[in-house]
Amino acid sequence: MCFGTTPRIILVTIITLLSSHAEKAQAEYVLDAGEWNSVDTTTAIQTALNSSESIIRFTAVAVPNGETWITGPLRVPSNKTIYIEAGVRIKGKIGAFVTGDDAIFIMRRTTSSSPRPSNISIIGTNYLSKARIEFDPNDPNIYNDERRHAFAITNSDNILIDNIQITYTYGDGIFIGDDNQAFEPKANRNSTYVTVRNSIIDRASRNGISINAGKHILIQNCAIRNTFSIKPGIASNGPWAGVDIEPDQSEHPLTDIQINDCDFFDNKTHGILMELANAAADQDNYNISISVDRARVDGSGISGHWITNALPHLKGSILVKNGYVKNTNSAGIVVRDKAKVGPAVEFRDLTIDNVNLTNPGQPNDVAPIVVYKQTVSPPSSLNFTDGEIYLNHLIVANNAQRAYVLRAAGRSGYLMNHVWGSIDLQNSSNNLISTNFVTNINVTVY
Repeated sequence: MCFGTTPRIILVTIITLLSSHAEKAQAEYVLDAGEWNSVDTTTAIQTALNSSESIIRFTAVAVPNGETWITGPLRVPSNKTIYIEAGVRIKGKIGAFVTGDDAIFIMRRTTSSSPRPSNISIIGTNYLSKARIEFDPNDPNIYNDERRHAFAITNSDNILIDNIQITYTYGDGIFIGDDNQAFEPKANRNSTYVTVRNSIIDRASRNGISINAGKHILIQNCAIRNTFSIKPGIASNGPWAGVDIEPDQSEHPLTDIQINDCDFFDNKTHGILMELANAAADQDNYNISISVDRARVDGSGISGHWITNALPHLKGSILVKNGYVKNTNSAGIVVRDKAKVGPAVEFRDLTIDNVNLTNPGQPNDVAPIVVYKQTVSPPSSLNFTDGEIYLNHLIVANNAQRAYVLRAAGRSGYLMNHVWGSIDLQNSSNNLISTNFVTNINVTVY
């Protein structure tokens, strides 16, 4: 038991299998009844985070609403493991998040002399009763800033988010990348070795997860659903994807980005969006590596997977394999403005089932598989032929809404060149491929 503001420190004995069989003790800072109150626990939590203890533990207090810790923005220093026990809610305080940079948990450099946040783990202790991080959906304040995330992870290294449920954010559930600070050297404008696993992100106002700059990022066994603006004027520019991979600057890397075994349900636009226009704005031979494996997308407002603006400067690869897309309103997969000499793009062993239900997209966006050139007159330095897209062993099933299984279209004066692969058509009304200003299309439909 704690009294006043004195924290309870408990000692956990860890038996280590060293040759000496020595016992070591590790201190925990436990947040319990001594720190809890029903109005604002920001100071108590930040005190715990700033303490010398490397382990912080949130507990549910045995009073009405004692599971809810109401807080303003929290800055997490390096070398901390934060355990959040079953049933605990950490809730953003109404009126406490007044700038676009605020998040509930912030991992960010503040000055050129401050170290990069590193070696931080935030872990829910019960898989079936996940700890919850959330904002109050009844906050009357309107900030069209696209921020106020649950987690802001910028210019940070070796970060783990595990077994957490995020609900109602005014920005992203989780933002990973670079904060565009002027003092940050270009080579360091990213986050590295960030893992998000076994977590749920529900009702984020912008994206479930945004990645603008990262190396060795793993999103695994997560469910991301119901992205939409929870109030008019909140994050009104979207894009409301499950995951949005979108660099802001040409120095923002996308190296070893992996999304594995994740579910994307009922997001407003796309399951996974890759908007790559800024990735190669002013440099050549920019290498990216993005892999999506066993993603299950159901009910997106536009598409399952949308890849756009893979320009000629880009090199590397994008691979989407296994999994499925179904019940989307416009398209299954879309590749737009992908330069033939740009990165390799491959979809492999993917099922596209019962898509384009209400067709809200532009005409070129509507079909189970869409490949097209939208750019009418790119800058002279970026005049390019689109293509070199691989569709290997795709299944298109129950496609009764639209005539075309594959729509591939260029524009007058700009060719679409080389689309390869095979499509297995099942229970669909037709097997047509629509092409316009397209050459060397070699896709077998059977």
